[in-house]
Amino acid sequence: MRSAWQKSLCPAGSASQARLPPLDVEFAPVNGASTISLDRSLDPVVELYKRGIDRTVIRENLRKSHEERLLTLDRTIAFIQRLHSPGSRPSTTQFQALVTTLRENNVSFVIAGGVAATLHGAARVTYDLDIVYDRSFENLQRIVAAIAPLRPYLRGAPPGLPFRLDEETLSRGLNFALVTAQGGLDLLGELAGVGSLAVVRTHAIEADISGVRYPFLDVEALIAAKRAAGRGKDLEAIAELETICEERESAL
Repeated sequence: MRSAWQKSLCPAGSASQARLPPLDVEFAPVNGASTISLDRSLDPVVELYKRGIDRTVIRENLRKSHEERLLTLDRTIAFIQRLHSPGSRPSTTQFQALVTTLRENNVSFVIAGGVAATLHGAARVTYDLDIVYDRSFENLQRIVAAIAPLRPYLRGAPPGLPFRLDEETLSRGLNFALVTAQGGLDLLGELAGVGSLAVVRTHAIEADISGVRYPFLDVEALIAAKRAAGRGKDLEAIAELETICEERESAL
């Protein structure tokens, strides 16, 4: 029997509104139900992208635990790397190692972006970890303690460009796209379409990874963020997230 605190992961007005099929790992709301209001009018581009989605893969992912979904992402990236020559291989991110490093240093954050989509059951490949972080000075100190030992550098910056990750650097900026010894990490002081961590927390649910619970963005907020970004790949991501909602409903 479903726990009273379980919530829908799909936007109001979509194919799945109130209930979810049982999963290996339950989802617990961090701060109550999502209140984001979405435009649910049909987007012809999103509907077109849905036609190319392999629903069999989505269904298989939905039967997995959160940890198994991350492991599937790791294996997919490893396979893609084997298809490339050494000089053209995409970067590898140790997703579980990164979130563990952040947690061990008591960093206040919520997982967003492609990894959040993976935790919902998406099959699209992502190569970096996006987190929305608390901008308090104490949390900036924790971020520095966690990330500085991983030799962070600005992703895409020319080699040799002076960069030092410290509290002053973080306080003067907002969003940082980093390369670290554990892979790509995007620090987001605000998430377009949603807001700062204070708002993001109200749209967070939790995943169980190796017995530790990590907050990640719910589907409503994730779709809102993707709509705000508005790139072609974001519309593809929305199509997959809406498909996940539809598959959850059809499994009831």
